[in-house]
Amino acid sequence: MDKGSRTGITVVIADDHPPIIDCVASHLSTADFTVVGTAQNGEEAVIVVEQSHPLVCVADVKMPRLDGLELARRAVVSAPDTAVLLYSGVSDKVLVSDALDAGAHGFALKDAPLEDLS
Repeated sequence: MDKGSRTGITVVIADDHPPIIDCVASHLSTADFTVVGTAQNGEEAVIVVEQSHPLVCVADVKMPRLDGLELARRAVVSAPDTAVLLYSGVSDKVLVSDALDAGAHGFALKDAPLEDLS
């Protein structure tokens, strides 16, 4: 089955706060995305991405065990067809630049409307 054929775009959500995962998953599910996995730390996120090869991984920059920047670096190698979108509560031009340099395809702020993720 094509990764995007179930109900839309496949996505993995990684955040160390379960309510954030639930909120983002709920929103994306109503926007024709199929959540194929979640993770609460960066190490777990790498495993889930490598196993499910989603089209998109939405991940927090600051997570335990492995941050979002390193997740993006590893995904570029182990799941090159997965676009990593990092998000953070901190608006910092250097952080955005670091995220893009790490291989992230985009960067969003946590205080932006959820519609910005879809």
